[in-house]
Amino acid sequence: MGIKEIFLETYNSKPFQITIDLARIFLVFFAILILLELVTNIEQVKILGNDPCRLCENKTGGICSYFNSSTELIHYKIPTINWSEIVNVSDGR
Repeated sequence: MGIKEIFLETYNSKPFQITIDLARIFLVFFAILILLELVTNIEQVKILGNDPCRLCENKTGGICSYFNSSTELIHYKIPTINWSEIVNVSDGR
């Protein structure tokens, strides 16, 4: 009995087919969970497409440094956000 026959015997066995079916169900379930997570957190998903340096600066008021193509160090600062204008402090929202 060669390797091909052993493979076909294993592949056609009922326990192996049940395992494959369970794996397929698990993968579909996992894909649905990922899709639901993306749909319910659409704002966070949109953030992934933005510049992380600028996002950090907007939240912290920090300074970002990077090298451009001519190896010149560039510093830029984004103005600090006035959170009291955005967040209603009396409500805590």
